[in-house]
Amino acid sequence: MDATPILKKIKEDALKQASDIINAAKQRTDEIKQQTNKRISLMHEKNRARFDNEAAAMQDRMLRMGELESKKDLLSSKRELVSDAFDRAIGLLYALPDKEKKEFFLKQILSLAAGDEALVPADRSRQLFDEHFILEINEALKNSGKNGLIRLSHDNSVFGTGFILQKNGIEINCTFEALVNSKRLELEGKVAKILFSGDL
Repeated sequence: MDATPILKKIKEDALKQASDIINAAKQRTDEIKQQTNKRISLMHEKNRARFDNEAAAMQDRMLRMGELESKKDLLSSKRELVSDAFDRAIGLLYALPDKEKKEFFLKQILSLAAGDEALVPADRSRQLFDEHFILEINEALKNSGKNGLIRLSHDNSVFGTGFILQKNGIEINCTFEALVNSKRLELEGKVAKILFSGDL
């Protein structure tokens, strides 16, 4: 399934949030600088000769602390936005029409199944895996030269949208959630570059 439209939608939604977070972080740094300058001015008025060196050192420390705190806040916000981007990707998959979900699931089964597994539907997609769809799956498996003996199972409760294939104690998790998470490490850097291309 082409991830380009999903990434484009994520980028459009997240760029505004990213810009707001970056501006807020810069504003916070400016506020810290202003507060520091006020404190230093008061110290100079009380005893300029005695505190000149100390004030310069304090200003430097306060500015460094402010910049460090700002960078930490910005990094934390960026991590949240990247995580939100993956949550949105799952949300877009949830919103696919049932027909497209079935087509996607059928492709997954044809590529991963031997053809004699038990198929456990996830809780959010049980209605998709009816007897008619199982017959369609088995027919497609036979046409691809595999066993057409997939059987529907409701033995275990599976969270999410999609299914799990079970055979001889081995499970293959084909839920949207598992598929997105399996790609997360590979795609996190790319998503961050898209969201923060003008900031990295």
